Amino acid sequence: MLTGSLTDLDSRLEGQWRLSCSPQKSPHVMDQLFGNVSHFRLLAGIESLAKDLTSAVDGQNISFLDAARSCAHAKEHNDLSIVFLKKGSYSAFVELHIEQGPILEEEGTSIGIVTAIAAPASIKVDFEGNGGHAGAILMPNRNDAGLAAAELALAVEKHVLESGSIDNVGTVGNSSS
Repeated sequence: MLTGSLTDLDSRLEGQWRLSCSPQKSPHVMDQLFGNVSHFRLLAGIESLAKDLTSAVDGQNISFLDAARSCAHAKEHNDLSIVFLKKGSYSAFVELHIEQGPILEEEGTSIGIVTAIAAPASIKVDFEGNGGHAGAILMPNRNDAGLAAAELALAVEKHVLESGSIDNVGTVGNSSS
């Protein structure tokens, strides 16, 4: 549905320009998939990164190419030409987002202008421990990795809340045993 909406918007914009004026540059709508850093942690759109893109995989071992092919953004195994913008093919860029938080709605505002962006960073932390048998190893002798992970999660939350900045966010994402 989103792609249909973008295609419709692109057609309307081009039609509007054809009817009312002859601009030096025409507007185009581009749908950027994989924009969120949580999937593939690469900057897409720069041709020099093509080799990195061909070997990149996500947390479920899905390659960037397989993901691109699944939504018709790569025709063949190593064909990423469709995802790159040609040098000089654009002179300006406006990025639109749908707000994923409640701020605009809570303020009764229908549109906002972004004045800052998040610079997400992540780390992977492994906890090792030895909980032992539930009844045989008493608490003073336990070394539960899960409890250490829980303490870290609470410390992240406390640090962010005490930072004094409403814009700071800290989250603990995936965990596995």
